[in-house]
Amino acid sequence: MTTKRNGALSFWAFIFCMIIVVHYAYFFKPSAAESASFFFYRGDLAFDFFFILAGVLLAKSVNAVPEDRPLCAKEFGGFLKGRLRWYLPGLALCWIGTFIVLNYVCRIDAKTTATNFFAGVLELLPLHGAGFEIMPAEENALVGYRVMDQAWALAAVMLAYFVLYPLYRSDRKRFEYYIAPVGAALLLAFLFFRTHVLSFDKVLLLDAKSKLMYLFPPGTYKVFGEVLAGAACYAVARHFSKKPVSKGVSHLLSLAEIGCYLGAILYMQFMLRFEIPKRYDYLAAGCILLGIFLSLSGQSSVSRLFDHKFFYALGRFSLYPFLTFMVFAKTLPYFIHGMGMKKLTLIYVGLTLASAVVVMLLEKPFVRLVKSAKKLFIGSGSAKTGADLTEKESV
Repeated sequence: MTTKRNGALSFWAFIFCMIIVVHYAYFFKPSAAESASFFFYRGDLAFDFFFILAGVLLAKSVNAVPEDRPLCAKEFGGFLKGRLRWYLPGLALCWIGTFIVLNYVCRIDAKTTATNFFAGVLELLPLHGAGFEIMPAEENALVGYRVMDQAWALAAVMLAYFVLYPLYRSDRKRFEYYIAPVGAALLLAFLFFRTHVLSFDKVLLLDAKSKLMYLFPPGTYKVFGEVLAGAACYAVARHFSKKPVSKGVSHLLSLAEIGCYLGAILYMQFMLRFEIPKRYDYLAAGCILLGIFLSLSGQSSVSRLFDHKFFYALGRFSLYPFLTFMVFAKTLPYFIHGMGMKKLTLIYVGLTLASAVVVMLLEKPFVRLVKSAKKLFIGSGSAKTGADLTEKESV
């Protein structure tokens, strides 16, 4: 298994990103009839792909460092800074734009807007994932408070990196053979049992007693468990990639790889229509994990078809629709009335993709502007830290 970019994972990253985008069209409040045929009612399960992929990137980063080199603060800080560089400029741009539009459209007064601003900035930090509740003081501030609901996923992954990277670097074999697979199984089994068995598949609202039982939000357990699963997946795929396989087996693995991804996607689309209980969500997650494993191994013939710079660029581009969709999901109902759900969703997706291109083009000028402002107000005397592992080889 090579360390270069993986075109297959890049392609599926874009597909699952767009599933998340379409899923959040539920903000438009579809009718009961529309909900039955709604696109990707359980599209939130596409987050599983990215959490597992985050574990793969963690494993790639750790294995890119010589094993005999001791972990130092510069290396650890360089890793975290490299991951932040990947999404933070685009996130900042989208957060500012979404905050301004959302608070203006909702006609929030100046005092509440200020409250929303500080609460929204704190929401971008991994505090919620660590168990801290960050809520505005006033109930009516909630309308403009949750600026980018999807940002919790990025913050939670950074929290997982902060905890797991030193643990991984301390002993790679122990982490890959024991901590990652066992930890993933225990965390995800705990989450599954608490949310889908004890709650009887209903929406789980955490009361005071449940919060004491959880200690952390359920999403944090899911992120940590799937990041661990991704690291274990990388280790197994690395060994499997070295095994010789025949052409026929390679074709069969191609069918399995595509079938795994399509199986998860079909579940997201049809589970409501066929009234499939949520307890079977683990099947979709398992299909995604197996699909990522086969894509990583490079043993299937179909994976090689994606080995092209177009798919590498598509994988990088998938970040931007993920960052931009929330402004349209929350504000379009204020501007468009009486339109069918499907037409409204098409407009929403088109605007999201167009704004994603704009943010991608503005990202570098925005970074240069921030650096210029930093030099103007702070000065350029700060030295760069060494061992900056920026991880520009994102899948």
